Amino acid sequence: MLFDVLEADEGTQVLATYGTQYYAGTPAFTFRPSAGNGGVYYAATFPDETAMPLFVDRILDGTGIAGLTAEPLTGTPVDSVADIAAPADGTPVTIEVTRRVADDGTTFTFVLNPAYATVSVDLPQELAGHDLLADADIAAGPLTLAPYAVLVLETA
Repeated sequence: MLFDVLEADEGTQVLATYGTQYYAGTPAFTFRPSAGNGGVYYAATFPDETAMPLFVDRILDGTGIAGLTAEPLTGTPVDSVADIAAPADGTPVTIEVTRRVADDGTTFTFVLNPAYATVSVDLPQELAGHDLLADADIAAGPLTLAPYAVLVLETA
């Protein structure tokens, strides 16, 4: 794991510090405001699963940008395809979700199953819409996604 040991200059805000090892208490994440509304964030290491959402939330604070769902969208592997096995222990598959908004306000949500396995997912209401690829309405609730499935959902 790569990490930097930092000393924060005057005017630099320390957002998080290391908790262990000889560098405990030194800055791990910092922010240095600049003129106007900007500034520079610096991550001295790759955040763990607990720190990453906090770091991203801090970066997005005040931008009007929010996550598409309250938590990552995950699916449960249903079965394997051909001779490639789905996770045997039922490890959830993280479904990739991105969103684009057209100038007229039309929203396009892309939902991708990255696994080579059929996956069952509970689609939240905020992701429901008309699938442009299948020309079908996709409602919130239980949904089965084929291996490598792609949905392009349009909402007005």
